[in-house]
Amino acid sequence: MVNQASARETRNMTDPSTPQQPSCLDEQLKSRVADALLAQTEVLVIVLDRKGNPILFNPACERLSGYTLDDFSTRPFWDVLLPEDDVDAVRKIYEDSNADRYPNQKVTNWITKSGSQAVIAWSHSVILDGDGGIELRIGMGVDITERFRAAERVANSEAQLESLRRSAGDAIVGGSSDGNINSWNRAAAHLFGYAQEEVIGRPITMLIPDSLRNRHLNAFGSLLSGNAAQITPKPIEVSALHKDGREFPVQLSLGCWASGDGLSLVAIMRDLSDAKAAEARQAELQAQLEKTLTKVIAGFIPICSHCKSIRDEGDNWAPLEEFIHERSDVTLSHGICPSCLKAHYPDWAED
Repeated sequence: MVNQASARETRNMTDPSTPQQPSCLDEQLKSRVADALLAQTEVLVIVLDRKGNPILFNPACERLSGYTLDDFSTRPFWDVLLPEDDVDAVRKIYEDSNADRYPNQKVTNWITKSGSQAVIAWSHSVILDGDGGIELRIGMGVDITERFRAAERVANSEAQLESLRRSAGDAIVGGSSDGNINSWNRAAAHLFGYAQEEVIGRPITMLIPDSLRNRHLNAFGSLLSGNAAQITPKPIEVSALHKDGREFPVQLSLGCWASGDGLSLVAIMRDLSDAKAAEARQAELQAQLEKTLTKVIAGFIPICSHCKSIRDEGDNWAPLEEFIHERSDVTLSHGICPSCLKAHYPDWAED
């Protein structure tokens, strides 16, 4: 048998002619749900009256700032939370009652109770009164301090890298995955003879002699395929091509990494022209000396048994050091050995 009370209740709920009473429980439940959401969410929620005084400051705001709603009393939020330099600008915003400026998004800084600074991305909206004026301002924010600091660190690192790149004595040339030049420092301009605007966006092969371009293109294609073994960890010596068409030797160090835009390359180059010229000159001098010494040793050279002067092909006598100097680029210096010092200058030798 069906319970009569239950039947009446069911009939009352389904019969449209039965008057329905508003449910206070529903409104209470909505309020509890809203309170729970405000308490649990990590989104910052702040509601401000016409004067900028907080009337709602959710737990996320309290956790971030270290303040509670009671800390504001009748003070506007900018007197408690904002850096001193920002107060006047924010106060002027609240003096402007133009509701057309809402909704909007802004990034602002809070000074927490501990003195640290938080960076917050806000979405602002308003509730209007019966006359269309702003009655309440609602802010919902996300703490982006860590992201902001990370971006700052990246920007600082990039600025430091750019400063280092500009001031470096070696040529530093950056390349992108399309094989074009995307960075060019002053040393590179000096080394190759091109101004920055002449090379940015152009193929890096413009710096490579014709005889080496196919080799470069093959290696670059292998890199794009993921073969990082093409990058040697040690500097190598290669030929480069100057703007005037001449080839010259450089020491080349290569770096490669994957970025959001694809493969990035950096080439660091040092001119070896002077070093090569010095090596060639040294080799030439060495050859001359060896030739002279070979001639001296292999030939029969008259030498004075007393003063050690040497008679040359023209029957002229010359000191030994002059004879060697005229036939090579070697210059002899003079000194005195310990035995001669003792034999000829005994007083000095005793000292």
